[in-house]
Amino acid sequence: MDALLTPHRSLNARTFLIVICAFSAMNVVVAVFWALQGAWPVLFFLLIDVVLLTLAFQMNFRSARMFERVRIDAESVRITRVPVRGAAAHWVVGATWVRVEDGPEAVRIAAGDRAVHVGAFLSPPERGDFAIALRAALARARG
Repeated sequence: MDALLTPHRSLNARTFLIVICAFSAMNVVVAVFWALQGAWPVLFFLLIDVVLLTLAFQMNFRSARMFERVRIDAESVRITRVPVRGAAAHWVVGATWVRVEDGPEAVRIAAGDRAVHVGAFLSPPERGDFAIALRAALARARG
């Protein structure tokens, strides 16, 4: 098994551009209305509104770069977690000693007193399916 887990993002770059353009167009309409009323300071706040929304989306896109990779072969289970910032973390253990447990927040892969949680960003049904696939891959690796 070689599974690459990534956070789900429903908004791609093209859709992001459409959302920002539509939001900016609405702000321009509101800005024109308030400018005609003589309320010029409103324009500054509407600009800040667009900038903050763009920054929020950029932070969301940046968090989508994280991933977890789970590799299972006959000898070992290897887990690599690459966060948005910082260095990758690696966890390697013999496949014979590994057990997989469904947790409320993530799938727990344990061996002895050591454990690692994977798939915390997956939805509960996806975590359940992933745990089933992990157990099946471990059974094949041991057999």
